[in-house]
Amino acid sequence: MGRPEKFLASVARLCLYMISCLAAMDILATEAVAGNETDGLALLAFIKDQITDGPARALSSWNDTVHFCEWEGTKCGANNQGVNIINLQSSRLGGSLSPSLGNLTLLQELNLGDNDLYGDIPPELGKLAGLRILNLSSNYFKGPIPANPSSCKELRQLFLGDNMLVGEIPTELTSLPKLQEMYLLVNNLTGSIPPSIGNLSSLTTLVMGRNNLVRSIPDGIGLISGVEFLQIAENQLSGTLPRSLYNLSALTFIAIATNQLHGSLPPNLGPALPRLETLHVGGNQFAGPIPVSLSNASGLMNLDFGYNYFSGSVPADLGRLGGLLWLNFEGNQVGAGDADGLDFLRSLSNCTKLQLLDFDSNGFEGVLPNSITNLSTQLSMFILGGNHMPGAIPDGIGNLAGLTALRMENNILAGSITESIGRLQNLQLLSLSGNRLSGSIPFSLGNLSRLMDLRLEKNDMEGSIPWSLGRCINLQLLDLSDNKLNGTIPAQVVGMSSLSIFLGFARNSLVGYLPAEVGKLKNLRELDISGNRLSGEIPEALGDCESMEYLHVQNNKFEGAIPSSLRMLKEYGLGGDVSTRGDVYNSYGILLLEMFTGKRPTDEAFNDGSCLHDLARMVYPERTMEIIDRRSLLIADEEMVCDGRQRSTTSSRIEQCLISVIGIGPSYSVAQPNARLEMRDVVTKLHAIRARLLRGGTRVK
Repeated sequence: MGRPEKFLASVARLCLYMISCLAAMDILATEAVAGNETDGLALLAFIKDQITDGPARALSSWNDTVHFCEWEGTKCGANNQGVNIINLQSSRLGGSLSPSLGNLTLLQELNLGDNDLYGDIPPELGKLAGLRILNLSSNYFKGPIPANPSSCKELRQLFLGDNMLVGEIPTELTSLPKLQEMYLLVNNLTGSIPPSIGNLSSLTTLVMGRNNLVRSIPDGIGLISGVEFLQIAENQLSGTLPRSLYNLSALTFIAIATNQLHGSLPPNLGPALPRLETLHVGGNQFAGPIPVSLSNASGLMNLDFGYNYFSGSVPADLGRLGGLLWLNFEGNQVGAGDADGLDFLRSLSNCTKLQLLDFDSNGFEGVLPNSITNLSTQLSMFILGGNHMPGAIPDGIGNLAGLTALRMENNILAGSITESIGRLQNLQLLSLSGNRLSGSIPFSLGNLSRLMDLRLEKNDMEGSIPWSLGRCINLQLLDLSDNKLNGTIPAQVVGMSSLSIFLGFARNSLVGYLPAEVGKLKNLRELDISGNRLSGEIPEALGDCESMEYLHVQNNKFEGAIPSSLRMLKEYGLGGDVSTRGDVYNSYGILLLEMFTGKRPTDEAFNDGSCLHDLARMVYPERTMEIIDRRSLLIADEEMVCDGRQRSTTSSRIEQCLISVIGIGPSYSVAQPNARLEMRDVVTKLHAIRARLLRGGTRVK
């Protein structure tokens, strides 16, 4: 074949090749169009009759006037061949997820976190073989976790936290070879941590806290050599910590608090976990000593050992942890029987970033060293109540300028309260109650304008109440009860409108009148001025305290009539010398019966010798009575009580009825909320008392 023929043959082959390429490109284009159409239909199905838009109107662009690759929250790959990303996080979307999302075959990221979505997680999401990120956290999804997301072999991040998911953690999830982060925090998951958890060899973050997981932590967890963040707190896990856990030298964060774990921490904890920054083991049943080796983990910042059974001494070399922010070992048995148990405080002066120091409710018996005045000026919370510490409060405590909370209650501290406390300008809580402190209340406390809670009760404080406390304009609770205070109640203090929780001067030796400024306490819930030598009339302005639920004025020398405005109060604690005159005595009886019946009795009903007079006399020895919501106490009426006066057993039955009612009070008002009698049970008992009284039955128990 000659040269021209060869050339023509080459040209022919080139033309055939180009034709075949064009045909292939046409096929690919056809497939791309088909894929485009599939994704568009899937997205439209996602929002049609399934999803409601939020206030930000994130879905306003989701319509056929714009190509779906340009819709808000979507991103497509090259040449707009299909959706790669859907990110509508924090858009306040409502509704449920459509199974059609499983048709987005090119999807790599689905982020619908922090919305108002509900219903089950559709198992069709398991068809997304290329999915790398799945974020459905902070919604209202219920039902179990689908097992088939294990088909998403490319998955790196799985965020399902803060929902209402139930059931066990599917074992299939542990077969995701590339999974790096798994968040299942805050759900209602049950069962155990899968023993095969160690198969997640790429995992760096494992978060399963605040569920209902049970049984022990599996040994397999020690096979995840690269895990850095482990959060399985607030479950019902039991048993001891697996030894394999201490092989995880990459760990920086461990939170296993609030479970039922027991045993002791190994002596070599610090060297075994050298990168550790946070260790939360509080709220378990751990015992034994706190490992001395912790200081070898030089990056430690947060240590929480609270509410366990740790004993012995606090390691004195914790001061080597220069970055320490938080040290908590409240509610243990540390320091018991050791006169030098507080020596560790000296070393903590090297921790210049320390913000919280809490060793409340332990057994420390030593005197507070003056070195505490050298602690970090960034220290915000210093809590050391509930121990057996004698001695005085160091005078230089005013150097701790960053303090917002200082608690030293329930020790045996003595001496006077140093005036330097008035330099703690950031202080919001000061509790020194239950000690043996004497002397006068420092005038400088009036400088603490941010103070919200001041507790000095149950000490031996003397002198008068300083009027300067009236400058604590944010004070919500003030308790000076059970001291040896004298003088009058300053109008500036009793008239602080910020007081809303409690104001107590009970069981002192205060004299004079109750200032009319008490009427400014419009938000106060409880006032206790009982057990003093206060005199005069109860101010009419007290009725302006519209939020008051508890009032205690007994055992004083008040006289005159009880102001009619007091009948608006929700509960009463009136008595003592308030009933020394007939008009006050009768008013007390009127209040008593009015709260019982919901109506005011006639004046004749209280004449000497009447049944209501006798009823009031029955409770006179006690002089105090806490009465529940008047709507629940319609158990008697004046006619019924007086009508039965002629029956020989009526007086006894009235007494039994009254004793039964009073007996309900302590059950309804005990200090611990979980021990209180519920209101529905109170009402049931009251109706039973009324029925007994009407038909002449025996005492209601």
